[in-house]
Amino acid sequence: MKTVISLLLLVSLSAPARVFALTGTDLLAWCEQTVEAEATLGGGFCLGAAYGVHLTMSTYQSILKDQDVTLVCFPEAHEPDQMRRIILSYLRAHPDQLQFEAYALVIWAFMDAFPCAAEPES
Repeated sequence: MKTVISLLLLVSLSAPARVFALTGTDLLAWCEQTVEAEATLGGGFCLGAAYGVHLTMSTYQSILKDQDVTLVCFPEAHEPDQMRRIILSYLRAHPDQLQFEAYALVIWAFMDAFPCAAEPES
C-alpha cells in the first residue's frame, strides 16, 4: 500500500513538469535519434527527460526513506546514454503504452530496469 501511495504521490507531484505533456510516441521518436553522432534536439530532450525523472525519483526516495518507500534502486553509477537506451528499450517493448504521457513512461521504464530486491519475508 505504501508503494502505491508513494507512486501516486510521485506522479502527481511531477505533473507540473510533465515533459511538456508529450506522449510516448513523441518520446520514442526523440530517443531514437542518435546522440553519439551529433547533438540533436530530440536526443537532448530524451536525455533531459531521463535525467529529470531520475533526479526527481531519487529526491523523493531520499525524502521518503524513513517511511521505507523505494520504487527504484538505481545503480551507483550509470551513463546518461544508458538511461536513453533503457527508455528506448521499454518503449519498443510496450508499443501499447505509447499513448501515455512521456514522464510516466520514463518512470515505468526505470521501475522495470532497476527493480529493488525483494526483502525476504520473516
